[in-house]
Amino acid sequence: SRWWPYLDVLPTVDDMRRDRHPLFLPEGEVDAGLGGSDVRRKVLSSRRRVEERHALLASDAEAWWPELDTLLTSEDAGGRRPLASDAEALRVLVSDVLLDGDKVRWAAAVLDTRSIWWDGRRHLVPLLDLVNADGRGRPHATRVEGRSGHAATRASRAVGGGEQLFENYGMPNHVLYGYHGFALEDNPHDCGLLDGLSIGRGDPGAGSPAARR
Repeated sequence: SRWWPYLDVLPTVDDMRRDRHPLFLPEGEVDAGLGGSDVRRKVLSSRRRVEERHALLASDAEAWWPELDTLLTSEDAGGRRPLASDAEALRVLVSDVLLDGDKVRWAAAVLDTRSIWWDGRRHLVPLLDLVNADGRGRPHATRVEGRSGHAATRASRAVGGGEQLFENYGMPNHVLYGYHGFALEDNPHDCGLLDGLSIGRGDPGAGSPAARR
């Protein structure tokens, strides 16, 4: 595949565990670290959605695989099996991916951590998804430019030669942690989260002593 150099640098299931992505944390650790917070509820809700998706995929795969396997391995009039290679690929997809909860969690985590959004949809964009986050400059924006159809994200501040390039994701820490697995110490977009209500730094009364109690 021409995409192999990109696919080869994606984190593995073991990488996700080592980096402690929320989808791979044991529930006891989520409770210990986030107990009593709305972030815990959001993380556990995301985990449940992925588990439900895995159960649905596994159930569907087990139901339709025998019939599809028969179709893919059938011979044509000349005794050939034109879809044999597709059958092998689907066997791997079903047995090695759809029935494996860790790999379904991995796929969800890859989309959560690496998707680039434009026009209300998310996309996997090689190289662009390797840019790390900080809180400086204006929030990034990606657009498809000109007739080439290339996705472009303009730097939000001057970058010197040899300097690492960062993006301002423009997200509060509870979103960064829930989807990307990290939080920024100095995040101008951070907010308080209480029973689903976000209270930003610039909201009226956010800096008052009453709001801090």
